[in-house]
Parts: sequence; C-alpha cells; structure tokens
Amino acid sequence: MIKVPDDRDTRNERRSPANPRGEARTPHTDASDSRRPNKIKPLIPILIFGGFATLIASQEVPAFADWLERVFQPAQWQTKASCRDAVLEDIPAGSYARLQDGGSLNQTPDGPSVMGIRFAMLGQDGEEQIVTYDCYLAADGQLHRLTLRTR
Repeated sequence: MIKVPDDRDTRNERRSPANPRGEARTPHTDASDSRRPNKIKPLIPILIFGGFATLIASQEVPAFADWLERVFQPAQWQTKASCRDAVLEDIPAGSYARLQDGGSLNQTPDGPSVMGIRFAMLGQDGEEQIVTYDCYLAADGQLHRLTLRTR
C-alpha cells in the first residue's frame, strides 16, 4: 500500500524555526527569514565608549599613558624611562617628585632626544614647583646631556 501524504504532512515539512507557521516562501521572505540575529550589534556602544575612555585616560593620566606606551611601543618607552631616571637623579628631592608629562621623543642623527620632561616637586617653602628638562641620548642609549629648561 502506497502512502499518500496528506495536507498536514506537507505543512510540517515546510515549517522551520525561521518559518514557524509553515507559510509558503517567496524570495522576499527567504532573505529576511534567513538572517540571523547580529550578536556584535549590542556591543558597539560599549566598544565606542571604551575607545573614548582609553583616549581620554591616555591624555589625562600619565601612568595610563606610560602603560600604553610600555605595552605598544617598548623601544620608545625604554628611551623615555632612561631620561626620566636621569632627571630623577638630578632633582634634589627626587623621591618627592611627581611626573606630570613624559615629554616627546625625537629622533636626531646623533641619537634620540626627549624634550619637555616635566616633574612637579616640593619646593623650598612647601609649594609645588614645576621643573622641565630636555634629555639627549647618544646613539647607543647612554645619556649625553641633560638640560634644565625651567625651574
């Protein structure tokens, strides 16, 4: 005996999670039904916020900017760290100094230089005093000259 499928059997074959009622498919419903929910779309605002927070923190918090440079540009960070150490040795009360600006790294034919290293330190009368240094390194990374710009 040959089994002839009735109407209910063919309707069940057409049902799927994208088409639960078993409606006939057209080219327009196929395109919209086959789309999956985008799992990345809800994360876009969080990623944008994180990007802006990282940008602001890198400009306003010297320790965060230092960490970013150490992770993503280790050679530049090492050069700046050498100059910071030299400045801390030159400041009379280096243990009480606070880094305000790590300076900008410039490449010269004689070696790298870090311009505008700014530290805040405790002055003679107890007030905060800002000192700015320029640091010149030889091509091999040794300190060539340390210049006090402003006191």
